[in-house]
Amino acid sequence: MMRYIAGIDIGNSSTEVALATLNEAGALTITHSGAATAFAGPYPQRAGGNDRDQRHVA
Repeated sequence: MMRYIAGIDIGNSSTEVALATLNEAGALTITHSGAATAFAGPYPQRAGGNDRDQRHVA
């Protein structure tokens, strides 16, 4: 029986996906992969994350 495997990595500014098949003999074949980013221009993040992720201590 062939199995289908999907791997998804959702990050802060991008999402990556990989699709694979695993056959009866145990051979893994990556069939598709792709990446998408949320930003079209210069990245607004600073080192350490974006403004929403920042924690300030008085």
